[in-house]
Amino acid sequence: VGWLFSACEGEPDDWEGFVYPNVSDMSEYDSIGPFSSLEECRGAALYRLRLSRSPDKGDYECGLNCRIDRDVFIRVCETTSQ
Repeated sequence: VGWLFSACEGEPDDWEGFVYPNVSDMSEYDSIGPFSSLEECRGAALYRLRLSRSPDKGDYECGLNCRIDRDVFIRVCETTSQ
């Protein structure tokens, strides 16, 4: 019976972080994760920014359940947040 119940549950949410060391060049980023919560993603992204050469020039975002859109070959997330 237990396996029937677990099979009915949806996939767990995955958060993925995108850290931009230089916000004026968003083409360069580091992808980090996955994380089980937005808070974990935020903490890891902020830590990664602090380790960068110029942490005050960077930014980050966290995306929920991101996937690659095969039509346009970009990452699409259900939602993004900081």
